[in-house]
Amino acid sequence: MAMSGVTLADNVAPRMNELRLKKSQYVLLAIGDDGKQIIVKDVGERGSTYEDFVAKMSEDEPVYAAFDFTYEIDGAKRDKLLLVQWIPDGVKPRSKMLYSSSRDALHPVSEGYLPIQANDKSDLEKDEVIRRIKAHRGA
Repeated sequence: MAMSGVTLADNVAPRMNELRLKKSQYVLLAIGDDGKQIIVKDVGERGSTYEDFVAKMSEDEPVYAAFDFTYEIDGAKRDKLLLVQWIPDGVKPRSKMLYSSSRDALHPVSEGYLPIQANDKSDLEKDEVIRRIKAHRGA
């Protein structure tokens, strides 16, 4: 449970595990209308592109988004599980605070994921994500 009191819905852990097992490409999660649970909002089929994933990010709605990101470094293909905390600048302050204080609820299902805080689409550009992965890896 996060400081905010938000918990995970029962179907979150299985969907995140399917992503880890490469049965899906991404999982979008949101805090439900009751403000008490993080729920699965959408699951992207395997083979969905990163562009498809980024297009799912709304400028007026925060989400947590996990993605199996594939990239190349020095000609070697690699992949990294990302956990994006998408909180656009235009969101109401109450929503910003709720999403920021509820992130810890995802910790049990996101071990090994690279956390990325994103407030606008430029934070999600491929080159920026690769830069963050390299900085995280120390490469």
